[in-house]
Amino acid sequence: MSSSAPEAPDYAAAAEKTAASDKETLTQQTWANRATQNNPWGQVSWQNEAAVDPATGQKVTQWTQNTTLDPRLQQALDSQIGIQQQRSDLASGLMDRVQNEYSAPMDWGQLQNYGQAPNAQTAPKLQTGLDYSGAQGVQGADQNRQSAEDAIYKSATSRLDPRFAQQEKDLQTRLANQDISQNSDAYRDAMRQFNESKTDAYNQAQLSAITGAGAEAQRNQAMDMGLRQQQVGETNTQGQFGNQARSQMFGFGNTVYNQGMQNANYNNALRGQQLQEQIQKRGFSLNEIQALLNGQQVSMPQFGSYGQAGKAQATDYSGAAGSQYDASMDAYNAKQAGISNMVGGATSAAMMFSDRRVKADIERIGTHPRGFGIYRYRYIGERMPRVGVIAQDVRRFAPELVGSVRGVLQVNYAAL
Repeated sequence: MSSSAPEAPDYAAAAEKTAASDKETLTQQTWANRATQNNPWGQVSWQNEAAVDPATGQKVTQWTQNTTLDPRLQQALDSQIGIQQQRSDLASGLMDRVQNEYSAPMDWGQLQNYGQAPNAQTAPKLQTGLDYSGAQGVQGADQNRQSAEDAIYKSATSRLDPRFAQQEKDLQTRLANQDISQNSDAYRDAMRQFNESKTDAYNQAQLSAITGAGAEAQRNQAMDMGLRQQQVGETNTQGQFGNQARSQMFGFGNTVYNQGMQNANYNNALRGQQLQEQIQKRGFSLNEIQALLNGQQVSMPQFGSYGQAGKAQATDYSGAAGSQYDASMDAYNAKQAGISNMVGGATSAAMMFSDRRVKADIERIGTHPRGFGIYRYRYIGERMPRVGVIAQDVRRFAPELVGSVRGVLQVNYAAL
């Protein structure tokens, strides 16, 4: 059988040693970066002293950075600070004035009233269509002649109608006195002769009306035309006079409107100027304070930068211990190559080394019905992956299946 596996290194001690090395390199870096800087404006230097961290109670190094100006620059800085103090004191003395100015509310009643725009002048509605309905109507020649004819004929018939009515009545009386019956031929002949004479009389009256209607129509039409022309002329004159009067009134209204707008604009401009003056007066003292405080400020001179020292790499004692342990395990595993020949019979067939320490790239891929895990892994020194269990895991659930050969755990796979 091979010798026992190498003991694991003391990783805690190696880590502490690594931390101590890291602390030492950090201290060296800190010292390297605490260089004293000198330039025409002055100097930046460092000093340190031992102190205790109040939070942890550990001893630490407390560093202090000091900036020392050139004496002339320091004198200028002191002068600026003095001026700033005087300006601040002066500004502070003005606060009573500011309080008085802002304590009283704005008196809007002293401002000029807003200008009121006058009502816009409405353009007059000019009379474009004149009303001639009241003018004398002028009939046409035919209508006028017909009217004259009707008038003459009506005048004639007004005389004929009563005369023929009386004659017809007298005729009927005379025939009745002569015992001439209305159904007799003599009665009908007498009435026919009477109606013919009556018709002739009315026709003569109609002819006379037609003859005299032409002259009467011309005279009436001339009179109507003259009267109408006179009435139309008067209507036109009245329309022109009304439009002229409306135009004159509109021009006067525009003049009044423009004067009203000028007055309103003046009042508004005056109110705005008064408001600006009150606002300026109200904040005048505050503006003075701001002017005093916003003057030249004291500023710190700038120092040039320089290349900072980088932190040196600490000694990796933990990594070295791990590498040394891995090398020892590799040598041990190489000696275990013939372990199966040393274990005979059933043991050789059933027992397999499943110690976590001889495996690498371990990945759990499932769970055995008895509770322990199933893993994919490879033995140290091999490339091909395997699937199986880990002895330390099996021992938690089924310790009877786990054995040991020179400190390396085995699992009875036949009993799984």
